Amino acid sequence: MEKINHSTVVEKPKTSEKNKESLSFFNLHKDDVIKLFRLADSDNELPAIIDDPRVLHDYALSRWMKGDHWNPNSRYAHSVAAEDLDEFFYLVDKLQLKEEIIPPKGTAVDEVVVVGSTFSANFRRTSLAKSLIDSGRVIFKEAPKICIWAGQRPSYKSEEVDFADFLSQGYKDEHEVFQDETDMARFVLHTLWGSKSNGRLLLPEPVGIYLPEPSELQTFGSSKLQKKPPISKLGLRDYSQYEYYIPEGHQTIKILNAEAVPRRQGEPRHTTESCAKEWLALNNIPNNYTILEVNGNPHAYRINAEIKRVFSDAGRPDINIIGAAISARHDSPPSLYLGEIARILYNDY
Repeated sequence: MEKINHSTVVEKPKTSEKNKESLSFFNLHKDDVIKLFRLADSDNELPAIIDDPRVLHDYALSRWMKGDHWNPNSRYAHSVAAEDLDEFFYLVDKLQLKEEIIPPKGTAVDEVVVVGSTFSANFRRTSLAKSLIDSGRVIFKEAPKICIWAGQRPSYKSEEVDFADFLSQGYKDEHEVFQDETDMARFVLHTLWGSKSNGRLLLPEPVGIYLPEPSELQTFGSSKLQKKPPISKLGLRDYSQYEYYIPEGHQTIKILNAEAVPRRQGEPRHTTESCAKEWLALNNIPNNYTILEVNGNPHAYRINAEIKRVFSDAGRPDINIIGAAISARHDSPPSLYLGEIARILYNDY
């Protein structure tokens, strides 16, 4: 089966609308995309001829794009018939929206960026990043640098996991409650990079704390709260980025604590776009910088393209992005893939 490589998302020239349309996700994969939506068109509402991807986006908007990616209580949540599921998942796999994405061996980068998500996805994404580094599949041009893009995303009961799968003996009771994704990222950092002492995992104190105002490195106790009301129930954030140094491997690891922002669907939280903007503002990124960006399917294509767009809009198209992704969960329903494809179509136009 021929697959596309999302590690090099096609750059669409802004100067030519014709070129932009011809290189869009829809026009590159039109037949497969339309077939996927027809398999889910249980009400037979799609037109016979579809030449405009916005038709599919608007169709999906009322079905699979509410809240955070999909609504399990919607009557459209499982609208693909059982006898069509094999064909459906064959097509999403063909579009490389389902399985793990791994960069070539010996890929050289300046920094590894892990795009945050829910707890279990955070753990899997960061674990993949660490394994790529530890195995030598990804190598650093200079000193190892890793950044986990977390932030003001509330944790929900639906995200609870069996911590026994991840924790060392004697460590469980210390981290049972997480307020937001940044708490989860710190926990993942402790679990994957902490050193054992008397049966517990230890991590050095942060060597750097960044205020919400860009590019200001401060110490503990010197934080100033932002002078604007919070839009998230999490309130005002105290710090915008934490920096750790891991002596073993001489690795610098940062956790971005991005601020919540309004969204088209769902309650305010940080987004891929807002994380990319804050990462640029907080860190002095040299010219022709290369990052390995680790996220998760079925979101890999869209996230990679969104980050490239942010960098380009900020005047930094020189930043090279190489993609990697964990596979989609085995129980991911068709509606999750359809909503994600609709978001890709929306971003293309």
